[in-house]
Amino acid sequence: HLKADAAASQSQHDNVKAEKLALQHKVDTSAGDYQKLNAEHKDLQEKHKKALADLQDAQRLKADAAALQSQHDNVKAEKLALQHKVDTSAGDYQKLNAEHKDLQEKHKKALADLQDAQRLKEDAAALESQHDNVK
Repeated sequence: HLKADAAASQSQHDNVKAEKLALQHKVDTSAGDYQKLNAEHKDLQEKHKKALADLQDAQRLKADAAALQSQHDNVKAEKLALQHKVDTSAGDYQKLNAEHKDLQEKHKKALADLQDAQRLKEDAAALESQHDNVK
């Protein structure tokens, strides 16, 4: 009877020992899984932080690009305005140059007319002098 109890007790003890080992294995496995998941979580946090920084860089670059595009558009508009001014000035210059040449021609003609008038006046004075002599 005692032998049977001892055998039963030994069997119970072995079962508890086996159960304890199984639970210890489960705890060890869970701890390993936890550490693995924790490492993966930290890795994902780092990747997320980097992705966020990359996104912010991209947004800054996009804003910089928009500012540069705006500056480029302003410079382009300024260049067109200056080109128009140059074209207008060139047109004004050509117009003034033509008017200047026209005035030079008129001046030359007026000078020739004046010289003709002076010669005619001298001729008239000479004729008058001759007329007075003839008289």
